[in-house]
Amino acid sequence: MARPSLAAAVFLLLAASQLQAQDITQDFLRQGLPIPPDIQQILEQDPNAFQFQRAWIQKVQAIRQARSALEASEGVALEQAQLLAAGAAVTGVMAVPTIGGLYSGQTAAYSAELYQSTLFGAPGGGAYTARSAYWEMSRELFELNGTVPTWPTLPQDSTYYRPSDASHPQLGR
Repeated sequence: MARPSLAAAVFLLLAASQLQAQDITQDFLRQGLPIPPDIQQILEQDPNAFQFQRAWIQKVQAIRQARSALEASEGVALEQAQLLAAGAAVTGVMAVPTIGGLYSGQTAAYSAELYQSTLFGAPGGGAYTARSAYWEMSRELFELNGTVPTWPTLPQDSTYYRPSDASHPQLGR
C-alpha cells in the first residue's frame, strides 16, 4: 500500500536550507525534450524567473556569515542576546507547505491529523516534532509551522506516476 512518507516529509523540512531552484532548461535537455517556447520567452525576459524569490536562502546565508564572524571573535558558546544583537540567529516563523496525495483507489495509512501533530505539534507538548526540534535548536527564536491538509486523491494509480521513458527518469510524473 502506497502512503505519504513521514521520512520524506521530514527530509524535505531538514533539507530546506540546501534547496536551490531547479534548472528547468537542464531538466528538459536531460530528458531529450525541447524547451517549450513559453519557458524560453520567460527566461529571455527574466533569467531568474524560476529562482526561489521568497525563500529564506539569502537571509540564512547572511546569518551564517554573521554567526561565523561572531564565533571567530567570541567563541562558540554564545548567549541568545549575543546572537540577536549580532544578527546571527534565525528568528521568526516559517510556514511550510505540506503537500501530499494518494494514488487513485488507495486510502491513507495515516491521517492528516497524525502528520499534523507529528510535524507541527506544539513545542513542549510531550512529543518531539519537527516544529519542536527547530524551536529547541534556535533557542526559542524560530518557529516552524504548517498545515497538513487532507490528502487529495490523484486521478491515476501509482503506475502512472512512476519513472518511465515518458517522465522524469528519477522522479516520475
